Amino acid sequence: MSYKTIHINTAVSGKSASSILIIYTGGTLGMLYDKKQDVLRPFDLEQLLEKIPEIASFDLDLQIIAFEKPIDSSNI
Repeated sequence: MSYKTIHINTAVSGKSASSILIIYTGGTLGMLYDKKQDVLRPFDLEQLLEKIPEIASFDLDLQIIAFEKPIDSSNI
């Protein structure tokens, strides 16, 4: 399986106070509701700050490792 790494650093000056690693393989927590097609679809984690701008207010270094094609939790 191929994966991508996303790096988000919200530190104001250089080094952040905290580091968080998220490993996302699939499942409901990474899904968004698509109103047009009436289905859940995988969320593009590269848009995390766009969709949840409050994250930028934390002094952190966030690294996300995610499968290119997440596994549906009902198929695990």
